[in-house]
Amino acid sequence: MHLFHPQNLKQAAAGRLKDSQGCQKVLLYFCGILLVLCLVLTGGNYILDDMMADAGGLGGLGKRTMISSFQKLLPILNLVAMVILELGLWNAMLRVARGQYVSPNSLRMGLDRFFPWLRCLLLQGIIYLLVGLGLMNIAVVIFFATPLSGRAIELTVPLAMKYTDTVELMEIMMNDNALLLSLFDAVIPLYVILIVLLVLAYIPISYRLRLANLIILDQPTCGGLRAIIESVRMTKGNWKHFVKLDLSFWWYYVLLGLSMALSYLDIILALLGKPLPMTPIAGSLLTYGVYLASQLFLFYFLRPQVHVSTAVLYDRLLPKKEATGGVVLGNIFQM
Repeated sequence: MHLFHPQNLKQAAAGRLKDSQGCQKVLLYFCGILLVLCLVLTGGNYILDDMMADAGGLGGLGKRTMISSFQKLLPILNLVAMVILELGLWNAMLRVARGQYVSPNSLRMGLDRFFPWLRCLLLQGIIYLLVGLGLMNIAVVIFFATPLSGRAIELTVPLAMKYTDTVELMEIMMNDNALLLSLFDAVIPLYVILIVLLVLAYIPISYRLRLANLIILDQPTCGGLRAIIESVRMTKGNWKHFVKLDLSFWWYYVLLGLSMALSYLDIILALLGKPLPMTPIAGSLLTYGVYLASQLFLFYFLRPQVHVSTAVLYDRLLPKKEATGGVVLGNIFQM
């Protein structure tokens, strides 16, 4: 069987997970910490909402401002903690893929490598932004070079000839709702062209950058830019292996999508005219509880297979001299 065939990778990952010492304990810690974070976020929001309701009148203006600031800060802090936890899990799964012992201490690597990961994320964002801007210009050229722009030109050219002042022209257009709706319908083909171009470009780019996170975790001296360069180098001619591997886990991603949809179950049922037979707050809490339980199930029982399979593929793409020299192998504090 081909070395990079999804079935081969999944079998290797299953064997590593079966033989791993400490993996189950790591997963329990991961799910436990995740549960605590979610409960703290949810409970904190409800407490702050009650405090906001009690801080009425002009006298409570300062208190309401402070509470509002905390409410905006809480999700950001929760997101940072989730990212650190997720990076730690990737570190543990990479050790599992290499047949090494792991412990809950492996999750700490996410904290140690958070800032290099953040710099890498910002660099990737710049790459996507520059590519998006370039594709937007290409989409505009394609749009106006084809008959698809006929309706838009028909609507705008007479106005442009009548109003030479750009500010005045924009004011006239903004105040004419019927014209705005007509223009929106006329440029829908432009949006379609742009979306197609973005999909065609972003899929290969995202896979070329796929290994940056693992490289940051695996190499302690690696910065964001170097991780991106190394990821592009390693996936050159190999990124399609990751596509095939992801497609082989289609069932996991379907279940993950359904799990995400559960978080809106109360809203969906209300829109269908079949609201839950309870108060809105109780329905929201029940929906969130079901969603959280499904997420924890996926993370504990199914996600390790996905992560370890990806880590096995990463290891097989590494040059042999690098495959045994990464920080995941040598640092005792990550165990």
